[in-house]
Amino acid sequence: MFLLLLCKQGFAQHHIEDSIHQLSPVEVSSDRFSHTVSGVKIEKMDTNSLHLYQNASLHEMLSQRSALYIKSNGISGLSSVSIRGTGTSHTAVLWNGFNIQNPMNGGMDISLIPVNFINTISVQYNGMAALYGSGAIGGAIHLANEPEFNKGIDVSLGGMYGSFGNYATNIKVGYSTKKTAVSLKAFYHQGKNDFPFINTAKYGSPKAKQNNSALWSYGIISDNAYKINDKNQLSLRIWLQESTRQLPTLMTQEFVNTSQYDNFLRSALEWMNKGRNYKLFVRTAVLIDTYRYKDSDKQIHSASGTTASVSESEIYFKLFPYHTMNIGMHYSYTYGYCDYYAHKQSQQEISAFISYSASNKRDNWRLNLALREEYTNTGLVPILPSFAMDIRLYKELFIYINASRNYRIPTLNDLFWFPGGNPNLKPENGYAEEIGIKHTMLWDKTRLNYSLSAYNNNIQNWIVWLPNATYWSPQNIQSVWSRGVEASVGLDFPISRCMLTLNPKIAYVKATTQKSNNPTAIGHQLIYTPELTSNMTITASYKKFLFSFNMEYVSTRYTSPDNSESVEPYILGNIQITKEFQLKHISFNLFCNLNNIWNTTYQTIVWQAMPGFNFKTGLQINFKQNKSPKS
Repeated sequence: MFLLLLCKQGFAQHHIEDSIHQLSPVEVSSDRFSHTVSGVKIEKMDTNSLHLYQNASLHEMLSQRSALYIKSNGISGLSSVSIRGTGTSHTAVLWNGFNIQNPMNGGMDISLIPVNFINTISVQYNGMAALYGSGAIGGAIHLANEPEFNKGIDVSLGGMYGSFGNYATNIKVGYSTKKTAVSLKAFYHQGKNDFPFINTAKYGSPKAKQNNSALWSYGIISDNAYKINDKNQLSLRIWLQESTRQLPTLMTQEFVNTSQYDNFLRSALEWMNKGRNYKLFVRTAVLIDTYRYKDSDKQIHSASGTTASVSESEIYFKLFPYHTMNIGMHYSYTYGYCDYYAHKQSQQEISAFISYSASNKRDNWRLNLALREEYTNTGLVPILPSFAMDIRLYKELFIYINASRNYRIPTLNDLFWFPGGNPNLKPENGYAEEIGIKHTMLWDKTRLNYSLSAYNNNIQNWIVWLPNATYWSPQNIQSVWSRGVEASVGLDFPISRCMLTLNPKIAYVKATTQKSNNPTAIGHQLIYTPELTSNMTITASYKKFLFSFNMEYVSTRYTSPDNSESVEPYILGNIQITKEFQLKHISFNLFCNLNNIWNTTYQTIVWQAMPGFNFKTGLQINFKQNKSPKS
């Protein structure tokens, strides 16, 4: 009954019209991702999601708003994402086109990415290494900060208080004219995270309290763009962040005194020159990461870090109407240091890529063909092709297909860890194929869209660390076959003055070991890879009030290669409520998030406790003045 009391019909109609999917003629786009979205599955976080999770991390948003599996090492520990049965190092994370995966281990801790620092968040499924390079085997997460010109003043200030001693503040100051766009955002977050839980690892399952799980984090990001004239634009982005967190004690341990310090500086400079039928981009970035690990009980103090310099140049140009070419070069140099390296180590990547996009005048089809050639420290990577295509079957009913060859180069740890690093490792490589349909229907004030896809992914030379007489060493000995199906539905419809949105998603993946040094692993599901994940979100809105209910399900995850041991499946429920009050140019947004409303006892990692029922509440104040000077 509660859902029948919410949203205005005028808002409903606007929301529906903005969501219709249409194929447009091929145009020169501002970035490689938006230019090559045909023929692939893209899941873009909508405006409501960005609004609801502006005081959360990317980990929290993706776990509650997608069917991806997010593996969390506790409330203050590392969080990684798995797409279609691949590992965390097989998911490229791209910040404005630059890959920010950790060069040392290939992963990316998505709990360190605040949602309110990013303007656009999209998940691309299936590998497209021809376009994005190493690491994009399972898919890619695209984080973009596109400038908005001529918007005037945009200032916001917010605060959040939550369970287990969590509180956070954030601020944004933005100003833009016809030629200049400047934005500065900052946040601070602190939490004790001493939540109670049932310790099922001990006899009698006694009640316990999580210890050594506090965190402190702050960051600042600056996005700046200047239009020199109608043909030239400069953009400068700087992202600085620092986190100190205790690493949570496992249920099988009495107490540990371990902590980790993460610091990074990401800076990127881009020049864009455009003409009537072309756009030229020259961009460069410096990515600096510093890590420190401390175990006071064992007297371990380890320091490590990397510095990467990346340069790219690419040009888009129209061959003739509805046909576009993209040609580019990429160079990166990365060096890393670690207490477990013999000395500082470096890695280079040099690549060239070309893509061709086309459609017909009636927009009945659209395709993209791409090739990439790359040279790294380990040698020349075989040519990487990709093909993707959308075909209109009827009105807004499309079929899409794609196929690609993908790869991942060994990480610095794989190559240079001492003792054990293997400089003779080959890149992981494989082939991926996908076919799917997507359909959008609109009648009166109701919109229905659905998609269904099936995919196949074969990965060879999978790198696995194996023990020998005295230490562990990585080897190219495993082959993995990942295949599955995914489905999602979106339904928007009005009831009286209320707008309801239903969005169920489900993903089934079978990811099995085909070749391994361990015979008992062959034919079995990969560890920590659930066969089934699903997500259901119901959102109701009325005027300035929004209510959202989310439910997420994760099936059994095996913790041993022969699948003899496992972690139990779980279902979580979450509620988000926001109310906006408008006073001329100032808006006040009250919010309350209720997580794990059924107080479910669950684990994402074996014997790693997770919090039961918890909440966040707070206020966000926004001031916008759209009138800007003519300059």
